[in-house]
Amino acid sequence: MRGPGFLRDPWICKNAGLLLSKIRDAVKQEKVRLYKSTLSGAIQHMME
Repeated sequence: MRGPGFLRDPWICKNAGLLLSKIRDAVKQEKVRLYKSTLSGAIQHMME
């Protein structure tokens, strides 16, 4: 299990994982927000 020096650094490994999960959460929230606004737009359109 040997890689470049920075990949063996536990601090970078830990923080890269943290960063990835933050990015994933942000993408998920954005998708939910987009879905909700699309849904509410469709409902308003049907009500008219």
